[in-house]
Amino acid sequence: MKKSAYFFAASLALATVLSCNRAIEPEEAVTPQPAAEALTFRAVLEQPDTKASLNSDYAVVWEAGDQIAVYNGTDWVSSEALTPSDIENNGRYATFTVNIAEGDTYYAVYPASATPSAAVSDDVLAVTLPDVQVIPSGGCVAKDALVQVCKTSDKDNMVFKNISSLVEFKAPEDLDGYVRFEAFDAEGTALQVAGAASVNAAAPAAVSGNAGKVIVKGSFAAGQNYFAVVYPQSGVSSFRFAFSKEDATNGTLKAFKTGSSAIDLPLNGGKKFSDLGTLKWLGPLSTKADLDKWAKYADYYLAGETVKLGADINYEGGTWTPVNGNENNNRFSGLFDGQHHSIYNIIISAESGKNCGFFSNLSSAENVTRAKNLKLGYNPAIQAADGTSKLEGTETSNTRLGVLAGLVDNSNIEYIDNYINLSASQNAEIQIGGIIGRCENTCIIKNCSNYATIDAKTASTGSVYVGGLVAAVSGSNSQVISCSNNGTVQRSVATTKGNSFIAGIVARVGGTTDDVIISNCVNKGSIKHTVNVKNKQLYIGGIIAMDNTTSAEDKYSVIITNCTNEGYIESTSLSNASTGMGIGGIIGYCKNHSKISDCTNLGTIKKINNHNGLTSRFGGIVGWIANSQTLVENCTNGSLADNTQGSITCTLETKDDSSIEYYGGIVGALDQGTVKDCINYAALSTISTENGIIEIAGGIVGQLAGGVLENCNNYGAVSVAAPHVTCGAGGIVGINNCINDNVTGTGCKTKGAISCGNANNAGLVIGMFSSTATTCFGSSDSPVIISDGSVNGTTIDASNYQTYLAGTAAGITASGVASGLNTIWATFVSE
Repeated sequence: MKKSAYFFAASLALATVLSCNRAIEPEEAVTPQPAAEALTFRAVLEQPDTKASLNSDYAVVWEAGDQIAVYNGTDWVSSEALTPSDIENNGRYATFTVNIAEGDTYYAVYPASATPSAAVSDDVLAVTLPDVQVIPSGGCVAKDALVQVCKTSDKDNMVFKNISSLVEFKAPEDLDGYVRFEAFDAEGTALQVAGAASVNAAAPAAVSGNAGKVIVKGSFAAGQNYFAVVYPQSGVSSFRFAFSKEDATNGTLKAFKTGSSAIDLPLNGGKKFSDLGTLKWLGPLSTKADLDKWAKYADYYLAGETVKLGADINYEGGTWTPVNGNENNNRFSGLFDGQHHSIYNIIISAESGKNCGFFSNLSSAENVTRAKNLKLGYNPAIQAADGTSKLEGTETSNTRLGVLAGLVDNSNIEYIDNYINLSASQNAEIQIGGIIGRCENTCIIKNCSNYATIDAKTASTGSVYVGGLVAAVSGSNSQVISCSNNGTVQRSVATTKGNSFIAGIVARVGGTTDDVIISNCVNKGSIKHTVNVKNKQLYIGGIIAMDNTTSAEDKYSVIITNCTNEGYIESTSLSNASTGMGIGGIIGYCKNHSKISDCTNLGTIKKINNHNGLTSRFGGIVGWIANSQTLVENCTNGSLADNTQGSITCTLETKDDSSIEYYGGIVGALDQGTVKDCINYAALSTISTENGIIEIAGGIVGQLAGGVLENCNNYGAVSVAAPHVTCGAGGIVGINNCINDNVTGTGCKTKGAISCGNANNAGLVIGMFSSTATTCFGSSDSPVIISDGSVNGTTIDASNYQTYLAGTAAGITASGVASGLNTIWATFVSE
């Protein structure tokens, strides 16, 4: 290396560096390729100051354990590790053998760990200078970072040339951690100082790599000199050192030193920084200024590092730019631990073209926790929402918004509470959630709660996903555990068409997913679809609006277990052109393989105002089941103590000849699948007396088009006011229109008041039949149990129950007696 007026004497510096780097492990060998013969090479170190290791006399030497990779024009092959017998002339030369075919010209790289995989072209080869350099104990430089290259046709005289520059720094204090170095040009752009680069093996010169930083890890002693190895650069206008250490109580601490001066980082030279002064550590974030500084330097936190809040922070109504934009060089990779503190009075900016939230996104290479113990928008002085914080999406390209993060990818979060109202008015497909917009790959969300209003104020003709916690989950094996929604979730602006998915916890499980688990979650907030929307699809659920495709027949796309809805669910002013509609206390639509178990709905489900041209399905647990592998078991709608809980009502009075509505205490419409061991306590009622509208209600299932019911009990009243022939009410099923031969209903029980405006269509078990298949409900071994109750005001007892098993239009007059295609098995047990 050459001396310069403003650079240190590189030979002396390298001698100092490498005299304290004696015990070096051999680099990992490149797997040898099949070769014609074993060739012997003699390596020579160009003087002065090429290879990094020096002996006690400061002479450049080869060492035992060194490995060299050679290219013969076809293959790159690594040598065996050098042994003491391979080294001569006190390390000035080294002989090594490589199993490689002979060539006219050879290229070589030291260390072998920097070996390129690509072929050499016009003397240019690809090398990698590590952007993370680990200094061994007692050393001063990372040996594997001091890359050398060679071009020769003489195997006995392989002269290696250095490709790098050095940055020397003196440790300001004892530090067990790392130092990060960056250099910037006059415009403030980070110069590329490490990573993969192309170099000319015959005449190395200044190059550019693909990493704008170098991180040097080690145990640094105060006052000692250490080295970062970088690519040569000219035109450096400013630089920055960032120091990092771990504190057992306060997490990862950072300190920064910056300077502005015109310097170069020359080949075979470098720059010495001897006095970096006293370090000022950025510790737990306790003020707005701390938070802003952390945001500025958020990408200085590596995976596994933690930033902590030290106090509640009043952001003073300021506008927050989401951390972790889409730029690859501006990522927070660590863990944000709020330590149960709050950030409040904050306006979160919705940047055009980006995911939006406090974080734009949280993405991890390995599935780890990225945020926890944080409240957003909670004012501790009043112990409630601050009333001023907000996140509003207005740009067309803002499609994913969540107050914590627009996107969470292969990452986990826990104990996040949101009090910040979120709305989106952009006229495009959107995904908005109180905590997260979208979860991709495997994510685990635990013990999180939303207390704010989540509102899609959009006329978008695309799909709109609105979730109290998460808008969309698209990763297999993701989990949402012990979370709650306490805020209103709604779509409140009209549109002419589009899809709506609205739910208290997760709007939709999307894509192809296996075994997404939603467990022990509670919705207490109102869920509303309050405007005239001509939807293609409309699905609303207290917990989830809709499942999606599973990739395997033996797996479920989503498993919902031990979840409860206590929130009010309302759907209003639904116009025509719908291709599907389902509203359920737990899930709106089971399109694919879903399992819903041990769930309870206590919230009222209500349909109000006009309803034109739709087939709609309302269920206390599920609105609509359309897949044969869906299973609903051990679920309860309502409570024994209060039949207003879980009630399903339709206050629609407008006449419309094209409307069809199905209401079920457990399932609105069952096309396929299995429903077993479920109980309905809640009342079902519709009040329209118009002749045009079709309303059908069942204590367990509104419409039975297929599938199986087993051991389900109804204790709720079922009342349909409409008087015409296409309306009906049943204690178990509103209408049976199975299209295939079907035996179902075994072990079921009903006790309740059943009534219909058309008295011929009210039945203790089934209100109406409309099928061409042979159906049998119950069996002789396991009949439906009739217990008290009434039909159209007539009290039921053992003497007359058989007359009222189905609406009189069905012609079923006794248990086990077939009427046309259909049979009901039943028995009476008084309670």
